[in-house]
This record gives sequence, C-alpha cells and structure tokens, in this order.
Amino acid sequence: MSRPIVFSGPSGTGKSTLLKKLFAEFPDKFGFSVSSTTRAPRPGEVNGREYNFVQVEQFQKMIQDGKFIEWAQFSGNYYGTAVDSVKKVIESDKVCLLDIDMQGVKAVKSSDLNARFLFIAPPSLKDLENRLRGRGTETEESITKRLAAAKGEMDFASTGIHDKIIVNDDLNKAYEEMKQLYNQQINMPGLPSSFDSKEQNVNELPFLEKVKFHCKQQPMVPLGTLLTTGAVILAAQNVRTGNKKKAQVWFRWRVGLQAATLVALVAGSFIYGTSLKERKSDEDKMREKAKMRELLWIQELERRDQETQYRKKRAELARQKMQDNEAAVSKLQKELKDLELRIKNDN
Repeated sequence: MSRPIVFSGPSGTGKSTLLKKLFAEFPDKFGFSVSSTTRAPRPGEVNGREYNFVQVEQFQKMIQDGKFIEWAQFSGNYYGTAVDSVKKVIESDKVCLLDIDMQGVKAVKSSDLNARFLFIAPPSLKDLENRLRGRGTETEESITKRLAAAKGEMDFASTGIHDKIIVNDDLNKAYEEMKQLYNQQINMPGLPSSFDSKEQNVNELPFLEKVKFHCKQQPMVPLGTLLTTGAVILAAQNVRTGNKKKAQVWFRWRVGLQAATLVALVAGSFIYGTSLKERKSDEDKMREKAKMRELLWIQELERRDQETQYRKKRAELARQKMQDNEAAVSKLQKELKDLELRIKNDN
C-alpha cells in the first residue's frame, strides 16, 4: 500500500501550481480524500463521491473522538477531512495527497497513516513578500498577517518534521524535485507521462530496426517471401539438372506461395491499419478522460484552498474579538461573508 503525502507550505509559494502540474501529468496515480459535511446533498450529488454526508451529532462525535485531520464550520455546516477517508484512497492503490496547514501536519503525525511530509518554501520571506505584493489582491494588513504566518510555518519546518523541503525559486526545478519524491514513494522510478503515447516514426529508424518493425507487424510476409525464394531456387536447380517435371512442380509452388504472400501483405495491411485506428481512437478517449480528471482536480484544489482560507479567517476573527479590535473584526466578518458566497457558488 502507498503512503499518503502531506503537502504544506505558506500561501504564495506555488503549491497549487505544482499540484496542478502533477495532476496534469499523472491523472491516474493520485487521489484526494472525500471530505465529510453536515450540509444536505444537492441534486445529483452522491454520498461518498462529492462528500460523505453525515448528521451534525455524528460529526461532533467524530471531532470528540479525534477522527478528523482538520475541520471547519461555515454557513452553519461542518466540513472536515477524516482519517478514514484518507485510508480509503490508500486502499484503492492510489497515493493520497493532503494539502493542509501546520495544525493538520501535527494531526497526521499523531495518526497511524504513516505519511510522508513535503514542505514548499519560498527562497526567503522577502521574496515571498514580493510575490504577495505582485498579486495586487492583498491589502497591507493581509500581507503582514500572511508573512507572520509564513514565518511560523517556516520555523516549524526547520525542526525537521518534514521528509523533504523544496525551495521554490524555480518552478520547473521545484516540480522535478517534487516528482522525484513521488516516484520514490510509489516505487516507480522514471514514471512516464500519461501524455507520452506517441506514434513511432518508422522512417527515422535504422535499416535493421526498420526491418524488425515491419516483420513484427506482418510476420507472414517475410515467411512467404523466404518460402517463395526457396521454391525458385529449387526450381532453378532442377532445370539445370534436366529434371523438368520437378522443376515445373517447384515453379507451381513458387506461384502459389507468391500469391499467398500477396494475400498476407494485403490482409496484414488492412488488419494493422484497422488496429492502428482503434488504438488512436482509444488514445483520444484516454486523453479526453485525462483532461476531465485534470479539470476536476483543479476544481477540488480551488475548493480546498477556499476552505483553508475560511478556516484561517475564522481563527483570526476569534483572535481579534478577544483583543476587542472592532475595525479588524468588522473587516474579517465582511471577508468571511464574501468567502462563504464564493464557496456556496462553487459547491
């Protein structure tokens, strides 16, 4: 069985971008756990597919029993990632990915999931600040809070709790490092891309390789050619020795074998052409399915990112209320309402 991989790091380090690249390349290798919720199913939703739908009392009991890696409450409903949901992904022979915060990392560490931990770090806090400012969507107060949270997460990562820390100063380099960890994790070094299925260009092969390729595609043709050549040689030998009767027999064999070779050539070309079309059709279907899975992964990532933002803002709201900071409380309440609306629309 595979071990789940916990993916964490400060906001703005490129986690979502790296995960999207990973899912685009390996759509069948990884899985997300199904979240639990107390909200009612919407039309078309299936229990265990979109969410695990549970009653409020059951959810609260699961919180008390420590069944959740992380959980939050918004719009009057509970949402959470249960340990058992992660185990179901593992049992399906997929690598379960968990994109969680520092508290979630601690929760997984205390569980029996035997996970591996990957931390995505910025080159420096100054570089992270530049990235956040470059977005053009963050207020000064928000940037200050994010940098403070990032420092806490980086200090936590420096304790050695993670199996690997990747500094994302170059996206492609960081992705290759991340992919190496996944290849080691699933014991499949050099895992090929799902989109690497390309038609072999026969004309670029060396002569002997080209002969081997064609022999494999139509094995009856070279066999018929050899037998026809043999019949011609035997007929010629009998002509030289004056045995006309045997020579005629071998010439007839040559004609029959030549006709059979021609039939094999035509039939083989038809069969190979048909199978090639079917193979291309199957590949096209697989590509379409892969694109659909990639889209679903991206939607799931965005939804989970919104839930994480909501949970952090709720914690910040509680802290500001304790400090009687009315201005900050009012602003956070407005941000939470906006985030709730986005989550409702996405769901």
